[in-house]
Amino acid sequence: MEEGIADQSLFNPNFMGLHQLASGYIPALGIGVSATIFAFGIHTIWSIAVPIALAESLFPSIRNEPWTGRIGLAVAALFYAAGVALITLYFARKFVASPAQLAASVIGIAILTVIAFALPRTRPKSPGPAPSPWIVGIVGLVATSGFAQFYGLSLRHGPWQVAAGGMALALILLLGFAFVAGRRSGWEPMHTYALAAGALLTTCWMGFFTEIALHGPATLPAHTVLAAVMVALLVVGGFKVRSSP
Repeated sequence: MEEGIADQSLFNPNFMGLHQLASGYIPALGIGVSATIFAFGIHTIWSIAVPIALAESLFPSIRNEPWTGRIGLAVAALFYAAGVALITLYFARKFVASPAQLAASVIGIAILTVIAFALPRTRPKSPGPAPSPWIVGIVGLVATSGFAQFYGLSLRHGPWQVAAGGMALALILLLGFAFVAGRRSGWEPMHTYALAAGALLTTCWMGFFTEIALHGPATLPAHTVLAAVMVALLVVGGFKVRSSP
């Protein structure tokens, strides 16, 4: 929704001056392979999964409960729609994707939504211990850091096959590890927390380079404060998960 409809960065060849579509550009679709993989990866992991896992670590009592009722869900939907509209209006001043690209985005959103609701909510567990939470956290940190590094290679106009292939491989390894290890009967909330913590630490260190590239060193103090807050929340979340039943 964000990358295809709102800011349309999937199709904008000069989004924020990054020229990110140049890495593996497909003229027939108007997209860049590396940028598309990055968009799906960054939002799946950091925009959705990590915040949910961190919130459920900080507030263990809501781990298995709905966060909102019908009214809360409706209010959230209204704010979401307003946010999408505002972002769309802002970026549409400089670039508007073609009708075919917008239609393809809508179709993609519908297909992914149907798949999400069709997937089983629970999966059968397999016997055996899960890896140590420390190992899980390290895997999360290394895999997501590799993902970020290969995207950086695409922005530096490195070989797009290497950049796109590296990002895809990092995602496959991370998701494969989480899928296999997460089915073990020994997998507990601490493992979920550790996996999210590793990914969040990646954004903390990656953000320093991103801020310099986009805005120069002037914004580094603000990002330093933000990164410190994130680390502090991770520490609190770790204690809360460890002490929860």
